[in-house]
Amino acid sequence: MEVLQAFFGVSTPLEAIFWVVAVGSSSLLGIKTILALIGLDLDVDLDFDIAGDDVSLSAVLTFLGLGSWSGVLLSNQTELGEGSVLIASIFSGIVGFVTMVLLVKRMKGLEDSGNVEIDNAIGKTADVYLGIPAGREGEGQVQILVQGRLMIYEALTEGKKIETGEKVLVYDVEGGKLLVEKYDNKALTT
Repeated sequence: MEVLQAFFGVSTPLEAIFWVVAVGSSSLLGIKTILALIGLDLDVDLDFDIAGDDVSLSAVLTFLGLGSWSGVLLSNQTELGEGSVLIASIFSGIVGFVTMVLLVKRMKGLEDSGNVEIDNAIGKTADVYLGIPAGREGEGQVQILVQGRLMIYEALTEGKKIETGEKVLVYDVEGGKLLVEKYDNKALTT
């Protein structure tokens, strides 16, 4: 331990430990960041979670880095005892850790698979793209905005034939096809 104390120029073993952890965790975070900038993402979810939130390598390195740098600064800049410095540095690390876990959770919430769910078309209006035969005797096509995307789906109707260009209301999905009925805008406004 004296070697580390001499290397970092500190007077106590605790300060030497703070320096080793601070330099090590900061170096790993720096390497991880540089690799991420060139397209190699090495952030892995560790095999445990806290309150349902995944814990990543970045969160652990943030805990170690923030806690140890707080310990280094508090040891050098204050007159606090070793116990107080240790408690304050652990608290700082926990704050950084929780912040990182929440940030990762928020970023994962932004991920979008890009898949359009056909069930989200129910209750929406569509334009008939290809005429729909009466009484489910055949399929037509409708053009509809679902999840911000303009989609074309096959459609069936139980009523009379619906011509190209007319508006329809989607009321169900069956076998990957939309079940539609003619849309009467006047009925909704009265």
